[in-house]
Amino acid sequence: MTKSEMGKFLGLISAIYPSKEFEIEFVFDAWYMLLGDMDYSYAVKALKKYAINERFRPAPCDIHKNIKEIKEKEKEKIDYERRSKFISNIEKEKIDYVKNYNKKDEGKYKLKDLLARIGVYGQGERGDYIE
Repeated sequence: MTKSEMGKFLGLISAIYPSKEFEIEFVFDAWYMLLGDMDYSYAVKALKKYAINERFRPAPCDIHKNIKEIKEKEKEKIDYERRSKFISNIEKEKIDYVKNYNKKDEGKYKLKDLLARIGVYGQGERGDYIE
């Protein structure tokens, strides 16, 4: 985060938690040293999460902790979406294969091969043994 973003961020803290003890010009350097390498948008999200749940002004470690949690949740969401997409693609391939099975020369295929191809029995399409 840039120094101007840090000024805005500390202004947000000051607006949410008004106090004469928290004067931006006195705390700016310390907070910038501890949070300057963080992305401003994540810092604002972390402050919002903190402010909704806590009555007292945050310490830099509270912001760090919330940023870490936010990033972990985003990563989990992306991983879940990727897995879901991958699984739905596999299921779609199985359905397409079964639909197209009747259109092909049925004499070429045996039921065991069909079941293996869709992952029900025997050896799968990619050579994985499936029970």
